[in-house]
Amino acid sequence: MRHIEEIKSSAIIADIAMDFLPEVETPGKWHVVERYKNSGFSYLNIAVGGDLTSVDTAIHYIARQRNQIQKLQDHYIIVKTVQDILQAKCENKLALGFWFQGSTPLAKDINLIEIYYLLGIRQILLAYNTRNEIGDGILEKNDAGLSTFGYRIIEEMNKVGMLIDMSHAGIKTSLDVIEASKDPIVFSHSNAQKINPHIRNLTDEQIKAISRKNGVIGINGMGLILGEGRPTVEKFIAHIDYISNLVGSVDNLALGLDLIHFHEMLPLFFEKSGLNYPSGYLGSMDGIQPEQIDEIIEKLLKQNYSKSDVEKILGGNFLRVAAAVWK
Repeated sequence: MRHIEEIKSSAIIADIAMDFLPEVETPGKWHVVERYKNSGFSYLNIAVGGDLTSVDTAIHYIARQRNQIQKLQDHYIIVKTVQDILQAKCENKLALGFWFQGSTPLAKDINLIEIYYLLGIRQILLAYNTRNEIGDGILEKNDAGLSTFGYRIIEEMNKVGMLIDMSHAGIKTSLDVIEASKDPIVFSHSNAQKINPHIRNLTDEQIKAISRKNGVIGINGMGLILGEGRPTVEKFIAHIDYISNLVGSVDNLALGLDLIHFHEMLPLFFEKSGLNYPSGYLGSMDGIQPEQIDEIIEKLLKQNYSKSDVEKILGGNFLRVAAAVWK
């Protein structure tokens, strides 16, 4: 137990994928954020837009969230740089990052990338399950890869300093993006297909490609993606074991719990999302909880991961990538 507390006191603990979408407004949203803070997390990446979110909705929603966070500045810091995350750790606050889980808020306008960056968006997931003007999602039978417009998006995101996220993207599309980007990219909430052959998980080729690019994979805590109905820390660590063994280090691992906190609204959300969630895609939406972070640390230590390795997985690897990308 002493080792766990030592690691929690020194490490940056980051969850790089949580939905906070305007389409699923629930009274308990901020209670969930507080749970992360109380569990010892230093950084939480909240999705303030997705594939159902228009430009108008995105901008108004970001403005409301910024206003809310600024009213609670004794508890939270809006992230612009890695230094903000480090400051939050020192001040016992929770650093909150903004991202889009889908590229619809761009409205096919490259100029909006810089505007969103100025509003606090630091990460965009480019293709959410199905095809768009940038590239193909994982559900497309014929993955054509990154489009001409997509290459321009990559160039602009590299220029502005915004993280490129390829969770939910087609295999060829994601490999094209990894090759095209000058910066490291992330799969914010994806696991290994060899452990669980769900279509959302990554092939060995994708895992090796992101390792060569010095990016990170946020290990998803959802039962559907872990590969069993009841999500367990043992299964969570099995994906960590597989990926670290495949690439020879822990340097490409992070946490992307993808916590679903709005179960009562899931049927309506799936109905609105249409083709994004076909039959056979869905399963257990229960997931690893932020309060289980102690159990994750304990199990990693018991499996002979070093203190340094554990700290990298908890948040150090993500900080390295963010520092390399964010301007």
